Formats: sequence, C-alpha cells, structure tokens
Amino acid sequence: MKQFIKNIVDRLLVERIARRTAQQLSPLTEALTETRNAVNLFRLSGLLDSAPDGAPPARLFATIDDDFWLWLHTEGYRRSDAVRRILQGFPAEKTQYQYVGTVGDAAMKVGLAASRVFKKIYEQTRGRALTPETSVLDFGSGWGRITRFFLKDIDPGRLHGTDVSEEMVAFCRQAFRWGTFSRNDPFPPTKFGAGTFDLIYALSVFSHLSEDAHRKWLAEFKRILVPGGVFIATTRGREFIIRCRDLRGRTDLTSITRHLPGLFVDTDASLSSYDNGGFCFDSSREGYGEWSDWLGETCISKGYVMRHWPAYFERLDFVDEGADRDVFEQNIIVGRTAA
Repeated sequence: MKQFIKNIVDRLLVERIARRTAQQLSPLTEALTETRNAVNLFRLSGLLDSAPDGAPPARLFATIDDDFWLWLHTEGYRRSDAVRRILQGFPAEKTQYQYVGTVGDAAMKVGLAASRVFKKIYEQTRGRALTPETSVLDFGSGWGRITRFFLKDIDPGRLHGTDVSEEMVAFCRQAFRWGTFSRNDPFPPTKFGAGTFDLIYALSVFSHLSEDAHRKWLAEFKRILVPGGVFIATTRGREFIIRCRDLRGRTDLTSITRHLPGLFVDTDASLSSYDNGGFCFDSSREGYGEWSDWLGETCISKGYVMRHWPAYFERLDFVDEGADRDVFEQNIIVGRTAA
C-alpha cells in the first residue's frame, strides 16, 4: 500500500511540474510563433513584389521550402488577403471530415505529406524530377486536399483533378483559381486523350473499388499515361480486415466508421484470401447506398498485384510494411508503363 501511495504522489508531482513547465513555455511559444508569422509575411511580401500581378503559384512559389508552403495554406491563408486571392479555399469542416477524416490544419499537413511521398516516388520511378511541364492527374481529387500542394511545382494548365462527386468538382471549380477539374463516371473511359499524363495518383480510391472497376480503371490509366508514365495508388492492407472485426460491439463509431463492423464478417476466410494473393472487397447499402455494387472497402494483396498488374505496367512496386503510416494508413502500389 505504501508503494501504491508513493506511486500516486510521484505521478501527481510529475503532472504538477509538467503543468508549470507548460505555463512557463506558453508565452515563449507564442512569441516564437508570432515571430515566425512575421518573418513569413515578410517573405511573402518579397515574393509578391518580385512577380507580376496574376502570376500563378508555380511562378510565385517554385523556390520555397515545404514548411513555408504549408504555412501559406494554414496560418498564412488566415492572415493574408493576398494569399486568399491566390490560393484556394476550403469547404465546410463537415465536408472535409466526410471525405478525408480530418479537418483544417491537420488535413493540410496530411495533404502536404502525401504530395511529398508521391513526388518522391515519381522521381525514383521515372528517374527525373517534376518540372512545370509535367502533366499530373489527381484521380479522386475530392476537395483538392492534395492537388493544391502540386501548384508550386506544375504549370496550372497541366494540373488536373477528377472525381465522381459532382459536389466536389463544383467546389474545386469555384475554389481553385488554378488547375482544371472535371467529373468522371464510375467506370471509364475518361475524356482525356491517349498519352496525356506523366503522373496519375489515386489516394484512397483503389481502397474502395470493386475488382471489376479496379481492372477497368487500370486499363484506362495505361491508355492515358505517357510511355514511361507513373501510376500511384493506395489501398487497404491486411490489418483493415482485423480492424473491421475489432470494431464490432463498439459504441463510439463515427459517421465514416459505423458501417465497418458489418464488413468482412468471416474474418478468417478474408484473411486467408488476402494471404493467398486475393482481392478482398466488401460493401453494404448502409455505407455506400446505390453504389455498393462497385464501391466499398478493398484490401489488395501484394500477390494479387504481382500476378495481375503486369498486364498494364512494365515495372511494379508494392510498399506495405514500409509505408509511412503517419501519412496514410494504406499500402502503396506503384506502376510504370512501358517506355
């Protein structure tokens, strides 16, 4: 009992010290934040003064670092009328959460991190860096959480976003001064010509497509990519099947997770299928309504990719355990068309 009481006292003492330390650091932290904001506003002023009116982000911000780029999309956007005239806005937080599961600055941090991963993969796979002449398609662009972070690298005429949601396409067309946004049907073809894009990425799209939709879109991407073009997709991994099982009986589910306990109900069979190179897809009317025959939750195994994707791509890579779970909780599949 004495040891138990001592542990409680020690914990309370540590908590008190931590609170006092935080109180002492808070003014210093605030001062540092304001200094950073002032420096960044000064940097912004210099960039705006050195470029002609109406210059696109790729002209204004091509040389800035990622920290400043993120600041422009968060605190800079809130503080500067000039930034709000150049960069795109945001939908309501409810809409942000519905589509990506986070809102505000947190969503921007993930958007920047994802764009950095995609740029790095493109450079490694293609053997060259992005340039303003690189043509990029964000397939399943939603409200442009990732698309916006390519604006400093790509000529706006070569940056495209497409989505099945009329609402999201309408928002992007209204909110984005730069880039081109269009609606795609659930199944191809698109309106893009053959050999249009150097890079196509699809964050959390192939994690929802049926096998039929999946294969049809792979064929379409092969068509609209240039020779040697790169396709990057993310998909759910084996652990998602276990997550659906573990959510059963929970009472704290949200609007974007409440349908998950009803999926992959035969956990052992689903895991066995995944481990044996299967394509695991399940859906429900509760989660996806009238689209549930082709849209749901998808876990694609490495074995499946290596067996079926060579029909579309010359070079393949599958990143599962090496994927950065701090960026997105999905595996990454990379394909490069024949040069």
